[in-house]
Amino acid sequence: MYVPGRMDLWVSPMKIAIVGIGTIGAEIAYTLMGMQSNNQIYLCEPHKPNQRRAHAECWDLLPIAKHTRNEITAFPYVYKYADYYIITSGERRRNTKQSKYSLFKKNYGIVSKIVTEIPKNKRIYIATNPPVEICEALHGNHIPLRSCTDFAREQVGDKDRINSIVLKGKGYTQFTPAYFIAQRVLNDGM
Repeated sequence: MYVPGRMDLWVSPMKIAIVGIGTIGAEIAYTLMGMQSNNQIYLCEPHKPNQRRAHAECWDLLPIAKHTRNEITAFPYVYKYADYYIITSGERRRNTKQSKYSLFKKNYGIVSKIVTEIPKNKRIYIATNPPVEICEALHGNHIPLRSCTDFAREQVGDKDRINSIVLKGKGYTQFTPAYFIAQRVLNDGM
């Protein structure tokens, strides 16, 4: 792909699979579409009840994909030929009384099953809650995306204000991590 304004810079298209098309996964797909062109983005939803949502998000993104010269496809399984994988699949924290350990146990089971379906030597980003603990338990060189959210909190400056926005403001909650996650993946790919 030719980068406008830079005659000397050619970037090959990236193949990015987003596994888990819930709120965060869909927002990451929207963000990736707007940040760079000529990429192939795969929306993978192995969880049967959410597969219709993955196809709906794919249809919603088609006009944007056409405009930005990206390709987008939805799959009911983990696509095997991507270069980068962003895993957002997992159980969300239902309330503050749910222990971090019980959430970790559920999500570790989900993520470890997905990781076994991904070919070896592929870059894997984990955004499933709690990402750092899941990455440590998987014993690989997987990248926890918690640092992206922490970086977003630092950018705003007022940690109390950003924490209340992240906890209470629905639209801001999804976009902030999605933007920094997309930025991290695209920077690693160049």
